[in-house]
Amino acid sequence: MPLIDVVFLLLTFFIYAVAVMDRVDALPMETATLPGAGRTEVPPAATISVDASGAVFLDREAVAMEDLIPELRQRLDAEPDTVVYIAAARDGVRDRLPDFLELYGRLAEAGIPVSLVSLGGAEGGAGDANGPR
Repeated sequence: MPLIDVVFLLLTFFIYAVAVMDRVDALPMETATLPGAGRTEVPPAATISVDASGAVFLDREAVAMEDLIPELRQRLDAEPDTVVYIAAARDGVRDRLPDFLELYGRLAEAGIPVSLVSLGGAEGGAGDANGPR
């Protein structure tokens, strides 16, 4: 039996099998509502970002490093469940690691929990320094 005949036989079989197959997602199904289900509230967030030149921003507003902790304390006192994120631009004109470490150290000394954010793409996605909340 030539190979081309076998290929056409298999192709015919699979086309016929797909045509007569019952689709499970088309079956009517009633789902139960869970008692705890509902809309979840997204906690407020404060984002600290470091741009390519090393300037520090709190929610897109420039802020001096000395004023950052008091402003965050004020926000955390008003809304204690606020999540603080640190993000940095990928490319820069100088090494920003010392600035980042100083910022992270100041937040750690102040007892402010921080979540790290990275840009999505081939290198990775978002990460969390403290694990899931």
